[in-house]
Amino acid sequence: AIITRELSKAGAIAGYDLVLTITNAIPEFIAYSILSKYILHGQIYLAKLRAAQPHLNSEELGNCFAVVPPPDEQEVIVRFLDKKTAEIDALIAVKRELLGLLKEKRQSLITHAVTKGLDPNVKLKPSGIEWLGEVPEHWAVIQLKYAVTFQRGHDLPSDVREMGDIPVVSSAGINSWHNKAVAKGPALVTGRYGTIGTFQLINQDYWPLNTTLYSIDLRDNDVRFLWYMLHNLKEIFLINSIKSAVPGIDRNDLHPTLVAVPKTLEEQRSIADYLDTETEKLDRLS
Repeated sequence: AIITRELSKAGAIAGYDLVLTITNAIPEFIAYSILSKYILHGQIYLAKLRAAQPHLNSEELGNCFAVVPPPDEQEVIVRFLDKKTAEIDALIAVKRELLGLLKEKRQSLITHAVTKGLDPNVKLKPSGIEWLGEVPEHWAVIQLKYAVTFQRGHDLPSDVREMGDIPVVSSAGINSWHNKAVAKGPALVTGRYGTIGTFQLINQDYWPLNTTLYSIDLRDNDVRFLWYMLHNLKEIFLINSIKSAVPGIDRNDLHPTLVAVPKTLEEQRSIADYLDTETEKLDRLS
């Protein structure tokens, strides 16, 4: 018997296994045959077309045709595929490790720039915040609401949306378009419910949905610097989201958070320019 646990990876219905009895063939060869696009992927496609609750069953899969060479050739094919898929799996593992390291490097780069600045010789002072540590002496340590003020988004049912060029922004980013804006760009949007701890920089007028918090006052700060600064507050947003049974955040919980901000737009823009360049380099490697 063979259990095809790869169904969920291939996009089939997760949570079920199919058990097939193999005769007149090497089970491993049939396993590879089933996982080919000609059999499994074709059956998945048909299953999704024919039912509101897609499903596969062993009879349907068993009735599929497969090309079966002689046993000795099956063994050669299985050994070849075992070797090649193991090599590919190893490359995927290395790639995932590299992506993880690049992600850590990216966040470390942002954290250092938005908390220590770009001058390695700058004088530092205690921020009074354990997780923030020391910050440049000439920076202001203020509550988040004095760096950027957020407001809850607005309802916009899908049946009243009209085609236009105004982005409709959800907690996960732009998800549709409308013909009317209720907020001006450039601005920052983050998830209030749904996707929490991600931050969108919207450069044009837009419609923030009710699942979001959006900036209504940048307090004369550079929007790109603030966007990078918010990336360093992701954990604070996530921690505040788990205070209730239904994960979500309230601006009143976030606004008192202490942050460090350069007092001049020139320095904020220099930091944002630097991070634009350096993060783009890292992104090209991923």
